[in-house]
Amino acid sequence: MKKIRPIILSGGSGTRLWPYSRKSYPKQFLPLVGSEPLFTQTCKRVMGPLFAPPFVLCNNDHRFIVAEILDREGFEDARIVLEPVGRNTAPTALTAALMAAAEDQDALLLMLPSDHVIADVTAFLQAVEGAVPAAQEGHIVTFGIVPDKPHTGYGYIQTADGAPPQAVVRFKEKPDEETARAYVESGRYFWNAGITLFAASTMIAAFERFAPDYLEPCRQGLARARTDLDFLRLDREAYAQNPSNSLEYALIEQHPELIRCMPMEAGWNDLGSWTAVKEINLPDGNNNVALGDAELQDCANTLVHSTDGILVSLLGVRDLVVVATQDAVLVTDQAHAQDIGRVVRTLQKKHRPEAAQHRQIFRPWGSYQRLIRSESYQVKKLVVKAGKRLSMQRHTCRSEHWIVVSGKVRVVNTNDPRDQKPFDLLANQSTYIPAGNWHRLENPGEEPAVLIEVQTGSYLGEDDIERLDDDFGRIATEAVPGE
Repeated sequence: MKKIRPIILSGGSGTRLWPYSRKSYPKQFLPLVGSEPLFTQTCKRVMGPLFAPPFVLCNNDHRFIVAEILDREGFEDARIVLEPVGRNTAPTALTAALMAAAEDQDALLLMLPSDHVIADVTAFLQAVEGAVPAAQEGHIVTFGIVPDKPHTGYGYIQTADGAPPQAVVRFKEKPDEETARAYVESGRYFWNAGITLFAASTMIAAFERFAPDYLEPCRQGLARARTDLDFLRLDREAYAQNPSNSLEYALIEQHPELIRCMPMEAGWNDLGSWTAVKEINLPDGNNNVALGDAELQDCANTLVHSTDGILVSLLGVRDLVVVATQDAVLVTDQAHAQDIGRVVRTLQKKHRPEAAQHRQIFRPWGSYQRLIRSESYQVKKLVVKAGKRLSMQRHTCRSEHWIVVSGKVRVVNTNDPRDQKPFDLLANQSTYIPAGNWHRLENPGEEPAVLIEVQTGSYLGEDDIERLDDDFGRIATEAVPGE
């Protein structure tokens, strides 16, 4: 059988699980279920003999996180495609089909989100294999989750009678509880999981016939794309001309005659809210779920999610969601758990960094964490990965003092960029970098190096940076400058 090319979608911002999930490091990169990030679990799900190396579509901000995970999991031949602007899944599907068709018009593609849980991988693979004949016959196959309750948070697929994959009658938006109950009892309605299998030629032909506005922007986005390190950057000007719509809205829901639905019972959950997180964890005798350091007394039907060793104690409450992180705490009634996006939007309007960023910021060379911040000084903890180095850079408005806590680092610190003679620092040693000096930090060892950085100056913004050289190609491409 022809191998299936996975199209892994990793462009989501994950704000419905704020404050644990944020735009800079959203839920697909977090270990919400088990010890591995959801993205890693998704990659492993599609790395068997049934599959070809994947295409991964993500945004610029997450490119190094994606690349590191793929490298760690052995996906040397994966293609990472950077979408310059978010335009939802319709142009994503067409772009992937055009890429695959350049090699094989009839290539089979499985498009799936990177942030879902599928507990029964065997059942998932069986469903994919069962859907292949319909995809080869020219249908777009969507996977319908067999509902186990009348859920009002999902869209539904109504199918005709017959052997799977069945013809689709229509798609239904999120129903009220009474309607959802009737759907489940009928046995002919399935939750829409947003997972699709199709031949490249089928998807291209469908867009040519029913949604031609996407064709030229996607074709030009690819034709004018450029390679940057291990990434393929779609052309911004061309790709931005795409309408911003989901594949379901642009094509699938409008033309059910093109679609077949493959039922699937595989322990699926989209983790689309904190109540969904509660559902997939084993509760105590009072239907509480405590994740992290938490103490609950006389509580019922409550979820606590605590990170970074923060102790959360609750007494005499019920029906709550409590999420505690280093710099933000969320407390909400479960009835409002679907509305957390409102909180994030309010924080964005107030220009609160907590809306999008965690206190720990990840970079391709490692990470930094803000410990103290004031108008004239800032203290950070830097962790530099083994064998990595920061860019050769300088700052106009701030000076820096580096103190090595553990490991060994190699430093360049000069006012003349032609003189880049390095020197080494060990634990408990330090160096001072005046404003305007060119400097670089490298970890030549085999273990992470940890430093404390003290910044002082009239302006401490991350955009006070000029790069002379960078191993990660960020001189011209970094949308939000940083270390």
